[in-house]
Amino acid sequence: MNKATKTVADLGKEWMQDPAFVREYEALEEEFALASALIEARAQSNLTQEEIAQRMRTSRSTFEAQ
Repeated sequence: MNKATKTVADLGKEWMQDPAFVREYEALEEEFALASALIEARAQSNLTQEEIAQRMRTSRSTFEAQ
């Protein structure tokens, strides 16, 4: 891997050195927790994103953008 190529993990470590980034990242903790819970619930229910969108009476593209 050349110097210009970084992994996502490397970028995360680098960004976490920036206090402003850390502050904003931590401010999103509730949103991350909600997203994680929704993903887990969908996986456990064996529903596709399309099926979730239908049940929400919306389109998959709208559902994904949320």
